[in-house]
Amino acid sequence: MASSVQKIAPVRGKLGVLLPGMGAVSSTLIAGVELYKKGLGDLVGSITQLQTIRLGKRYEGRRPLIRNFAPIDKPENIVFGGWDIFPDDMHQAAIKAGVLPADRLEPIKKELAAIKPFTGVFDPKYIKNLKGWPYYMIEAFDTQPEAEKQIIAGMHPMDLTVRPQLVNELNPTYRDVIREFRNLTGVGAVLNTSFNLHGFPIVGTPEVAIDTLKKSQLDALALGPFLVMRGDRNGSSAEG
Repeated sequence: MASSVQKIAPVRGKLGVLLPGMGAVSSTLIAGVELYKKGLGDLVGSITQLQTIRLGKRYEGRRPLIRNFAPIDKPENIVFGGWDIFPDDMHQAAIKAGVLPADRLEPIKKELAAIKPFTGVFDPKYIKNLKGWPYYMIEAFDTQPEAEKQIIAGMHPMDLTVRPQLVNELNPTYRDVIREFRNLTGVGAVLNTSFNLHGFPIVGTPEVAIDTLKKSQLDALALGPFLVMRGDRNGSSAEG
């Protein structure tokens, strides 16, 4: 029976790596790769990048690097993501973990801070020692009678529970907005929902955010330190 040779197609585009749990181990891995991309570190321990493969007999001495033998993507093309039950971005997680010193992380702070975890789902009864803030709306709470008048839009219509996302020093700007809203209205909560028009993906850039403001019935848009107010139907005005 004749043997056939299967050709492996070359890699294209980006290589996405999703990690379940984005704490000390994951943040250290990501930091190492990002440092390598900037020429500030080596991929010590990487089989695909540093290890060799033996071809033929031992005495032939044919040991090419695995990355030169197989069509493996380059580390420069790796992008990271993942899930966690805490909201820390990868720079915050790396600082808290303390595996790498803060000055070592400084050159890649922007890259690490841009990687934020997706919402992790868990059953609290299996993590009894977990204490702290309810992040990412993963727990439901009963409400007081007055809540029906104040935050009905954020309550479940069947049992009148809420799944709050409490904001603390991890997002001081958003925290201050909620505090000022409470000072003005007496209600210390705002409705958290996706920002997109029906049939369109969630807004991801300032340009798309402003375009969505123009095409929607919104009155204003908080964009970083700016408040973008709706102007006439052909444009908007900005206040800083």
